[in-house]
Amino acid sequence: MLAEEQQHLAAAFARSGGNKFRGIHWSPGHDGAPLLEGACAWISCDLVHE
Repeated sequence: MLAEEQQHLAAAFARSGGNKFRGIHWSPGHDGAPLLEGACAWISCDLVHE
């Protein structure tokens, strides 16, 4: 979840093509998913049953 002042990040990830993480500060979460620096919150889930 991004804060209102991070709309430029939302727009960058919404565009098709290109390296969306270029110039973005992030670190891998416990499952390897990118956690964006400065994000309001992160949501992570595990598949339990399919």
